[in-house]
This record gives sequence, structure tokens and C-alpha cells, in this order.
Amino acid sequence: MKRLLHIIVCVVLLCSCNNGKKQAEIARQQAYDDSIAEVKKQAEQKRLDSLADYAIGDIRFGMSSEEIKASNIMMNCNIKEEDVYGYHSKYSSSIDGLGYITFELDHDRLHCVYIKSRGEFYSTRGDMSLIMNSIERYKQLFSEKYGNPIMLHKVPEPDEFLSLPRIYEICYWTVGNKNIRICIEKQDDYFQAMTEIENNQYVIDFWREDVRNIEEELEQLEKDNRKKDSAIIEIL
Repeated sequence: MKRLLHIIVCVVLLCSCNNGKKQAEIARQQAYDDSIAEVKKQAEQKRLDSLADYAIGDIRFGMSSEEIKASNIMMNCNIKEEDVYGYHSKYSSSIDGLGYITFELDHDRLHCVYIKSRGEFYSTRGDMSLIMNSIERYKQLFSEKYGNPIMLHKVPEPDEFLSLPRIYEICYWTVGNKNIRICIEKQDDYFQAMTEIENNQYVIDFWREDVRNIEEELEQLEKDNRKKDSAIIEIL
């Protein structure tokens, strides 16, 4: 009987030991899997951050107008200043096979790029092939780099164009801080396919500073008005 009890105790201890080893092995494997998943997550985040930093070609968000002009992608292109008001400026050019390019800068820092199709659809025409082909081309080009987009609206039928809003969104991608959207832009009696590529992180601080300056100016103006009112009250 004692021998039997001894055997039972040994078996229990052995099973317990094996189970402990098995649990430890599972824990080690889980820790390894978690570490691999974290490494992959960090690598993917770095890839997204890198992609989000680029606007088009070798042009990065946050670049100045002179850096844009000196970029490889614009080396053989004619860039002209399109519009300047306050701290805002626009420069335009064109790239063969892509379309018209507009660079939008704030405090001489790039934050948005517009690509517009060369093909225009006028409301007086019946052929929409140019704008339709441009939309599909933009979708294909960006899908190859960023994967399938999130669809918002279908491409409208010919008789629906005149009732479209000024900007009609078709699809978009979000890559880190960068947003890409493909739209139809309505200007008076004609339409264009347009891709907007935007990343505001490099100019947000400038915008905040502008807001602070405006708030300070308004506060000072309010103080000055109160002083004037006080002086008038004393006269009365």
C-alpha cells in the first residue's frame, strides 16, 4: 500500500513538472510571437511614416518653394508662381502623363499638392471618356502603391454631372498623417478629375501661432476700445 502511494505521488509530481514545463514553453512562445508582432508593427509604422512624409516623387511635405524647384521630379519642368496672399502661396506646373500640378504652401512650407487631369468635360459635350479615364488612371496609380482605397461615391452618370457639388469625392486613402483623395472638381461649366494629397503636420505650428497673434490683436483692440469708452464716459 505504501509502495502504491509512493508511485502515485511520483506520477503526480512528474505530471505537474511536465505541465509546468509545457506552460513555460507556451509562455516563451507567446512572448516570442508578441515580440515579432511588435517588430513588424514598428516596421510598418516606419514605412507608413516614410510614405506619409512624401507628397509626390522626391518632394516632401514641409519643403520650401526653392527646395521644390530644385527637386529631381521638377528638374525639367517650368514652375510658375500662381497666387500669393499673406503667408499663403501657390506654384503650378505640369508633368507629362500625370497632369497639372499645384503646390500649396503656408509660411513657405508645402502642405498640399493637387493633381488635375488635362482632359476636361464640358457640360455642352456628350463625351466623358477623358475625365473617366483620368479618374481610373489616378485610382490605379495610387492603388498600386497604397492598396485599395476607401470608396465614398460612385462615378456619376453623364446626366448627373450638372447637379454635382463643387467637389465630389469618389475615394480616399489615409497613410499616417497623409490623406489622399480622388475627386471631380466642378468649375462653372466644366469638370476635371482631381487628386488631393495633403499633410498639414509641418504647418500646424505656424497656424497656431497665427491664431495666437490674432487673439492677441483682438484682445489689445478690446482693451483700447474699453479705454476709449471710459474716456467718453468721463466726458459725459
